[in-house]
Amino acid sequence: MRLQLTKAALTGLARMPPKQRLRMVERLEEIAAAPFSPQANVRKLVGRSEYRLRVGDWRALYIVVVQADLVTVTTVEIRGQVYT
Repeated sequence: MRLQLTKAALTGLARMPPKQRLRMVERLEEIAAAPFSPQANVRKLVGRSEYRLRVGDWRALYIVVVQADLVTVTTVEIRGQVYT
């Protein structure tokens, strides 16, 4: 699947420390390659269509669109601010 990042996700990535940013991007690429295989630190959010990836104190929210063969990262934010 293709990996797409929204403007908000790119802004969040830019604010991350470099080592965590690199790890986040690597994990997102792994998820895009196999979005439905068991992944560490990934959970489906209850009552929402998004999944959550955890890397340290940072979270990435993403949506998998099977028909479009696309994984869209909507948000990358620090833990306390991502769910608001």
